[in-house]
Parts: sequence; structure tokens; C-alpha cells
Amino acid sequence: MENPDINVIRSKRKTISLFVDKNGCVIVKAPYFVSKKSIDSFVEKNKQFIEKHRQRTLEENERAERLGAYTKDDIKRMKDIARKAFPDAVGYYAGLIGVKFGKITVRRQTTRWGSCSPNGNISLNILLCDCPDFVLRSVAAHEVCHLKVKNHGKEFYNLLYGIFPEYDEARNWLNRNGNLLQRRYDLYLKSLGGT
Repeated sequence: MENPDINVIRSKRKTISLFVDKNGCVIVKAPYFVSKKSIDSFVEKNKQFIEKHRQRTLEENERAERLGAYTKDDIKRMKDIARKAFPDAVGYYAGLIGVKFGKITVRRQTTRWGSCSPNGNISLNILLCDCPDFVLRSVAAHEVCHLKVKNHGKEFYNLLYGIFPEYDEARNWLNRNGNLLQRRYDLYLKSLGGT
């Protein structure tokens, strides 16, 4: 495409989708059989969405630059918090619904705040340790509920809201602030010579 800020990725997928990445570029995912004209039309139809998300991305990047990169001390502090807070939160919610869990892993995930493996291991994003406590606990509760219900259906949400009624408030906090935390971590990696 002529616009350098639009990147088209073709695959065997059946539908067209797009998103704005952390640099403000538009990524369009499209099936092999879809014409360039159809892709251009899809991008044009989503122009308002693209501009809104580009603006938001620019503002988040500027805010992250103002706040600055996380430091080694920040990362150490978050790891120290995670060592106690993650097992406490997971253990508490597992006890409430009567499930057992495996290993708890702490790592930086770029697209998720937590995950639960089929064998009961739970992984939580280290950046949760720079969030309010109720946000950290909401993700722990979410992953613990997956030990009982694997999907995101009605049964899952009934269970989740039963043990964590403030879940929507926590999710909204992450939607508003999560990208900022990710960008500050990106700046930290950049300061170490990473990308």
C-alpha cells in the first residue's frame, strides 16, 4: 500500500481485521484472496477508529516519555512484591472456589496480564506489581477461575463476579493505564540496549 504507516499481513485467515500498534502503525490482517481495493476500502471505513487509536497511542507514548523508563530498582521492587503478592492472591481465590493450582510464574507479557495452562500453572505479568492492589487481585481471580471453567462463558463470569465483584472496575483501570506500563517497560528495555 502507498501509506507507509499501513502494513498488510496476508494469511489463510478468513476475515480482515486491523489494529494500531504501539508505534502508531496500522496493521491489517487479511486473507490471501482479498484484493488491495477491498483492503483500502476496509481501511477507509475504519478511518475514525484508526485516528482515535493513533491519537491515544501518541498520547500514551508522550506520557511514558514524561514518566520515564522503569529502572532496575523499579523492576527489583516489582519482583519483590510479586514473590509475596502473587502466591497470596492466587492462594486466596483458589481457596474460595476450592481448586488446586500448580506453579506460579512471574514474567513480563506484552499482550496478556495473566494466563492459566491446562495443567494448572498460572503466569502473571510482573507489571501488575505497579498497579493498585485490587487490579493485581482481579487478574489473579480471573486466572484462578480458569482452573474451574476453561472458557469465558456465562458460567465463568458468574464465578468470577461471585468472588471478585469489582472486576469491571479493575479491567477498566487496565484498559486506561495498561499500555502506559507496557511502554515504560519498553523504554527500560531500550535503555539496556534492547528493542
